[in-house]
Amino acid sequence: MAVNRRVSRDQQRQADFIPVVVWDKLAEICGNYLVKGSQALVEGRMQVRSYDAQDGSKRYVTEVVAQDIEFMGSKPQGSAEAQSGAHSFGSEVPDEEIPF
Repeated sequence: MAVNRRVSRDQQRQADFIPVVVWDKLAEICGNYLVKGSQALVEGRMQVRSYDAQDGSKRYVTEVVAQDIEFMGSKPQGSAEAQSGAHSFGSEVPDEEIPF
């Protein structure tokens, strides 16, 4: 996820890139509906974990483990789902009720 960083007026805009981990049905829905540039509100918990890299050094990762994601903004125009009207919520849901 890219998050705009607030900067003063004379500086160029910057973004922080934060890894987000999503599991189960929520991951399937995100895979079907989110594309690069989609706006989403992510609710979850911060997680710090470590692992041993191939060179033997210890690396640390801070990420968000998503518990809920709300799609924001408009429906993406270039995705296959937007063109075909397909979705995977398990039942037929009218376009008005899709959360983006």
